[in-house]
Amino acid sequence: MFKRKFMRAYIIILILFFASCTRTIYVPNTTTETVVETLRDTVVEISPDSSLLIALLECDSAGNVLIDRINELQAGKRLLPPQIDIKDNILTATAKVDSLSIYLTLKDRYRESATSQTIIVNKLTKFQRTCVWGFWVLVVLIGIYMIFKIRKR
Repeated sequence: MFKRKFMRAYIIILILFFASCTRTIYVPNTTTETVVETLRDTVVEISPDSSLLIALLECDSAGNVLIDRINELQAGKRLLPPQIDIKDNILTATAKVDSLSIYLTLKDRYRESATSQTIIVNKLTKFQRTCVWGFWVLVVLIGIYMIFKIRKR
C-alpha cells in the first residue's frame, strides 16, 4: 500500500518535472537569398570602318579610261580593299562590309541577401530565474502536500 502511494507520487512528480520550464530555445538565424534575372535586348555599336584606294587614271587614244598605277591601297579592320571595275568609261568600286550593329540578349543577375537575427530584449537576471524556479518547486511541494492531505481523510 505504501509502495503504491509512493509510486503514484513519484510518477506525478516526474510528470510535473517534464511539464516544467525548459531551457530557452533559440531560433536560428535565417538567411534568405533572392536572385532576380532580367533579360534585356541591346544593340552594340561597332566603330566605323573604311578602306582606301588612290589610283592614277589615264585615257588612251580611243578615249577609254585606264588605271595607270595604284598609288595607295589600304584595307580596314573588317573591310577588304574595294574591287574596282572600269566598263564603258564608268569606274565602279565595291566594298562589302558586315552590319555595323549587333543585336544581343543580355541576362542581368541581381543577388540580394537578407539575414534576420533574433534579439532578446528582456533577458531575465539570475535572481529572476531563481525566483521562477523556486516558485515552481513551491507549487510542486504544495501539490504533493495537498495530495497527501486529501488521501489521509
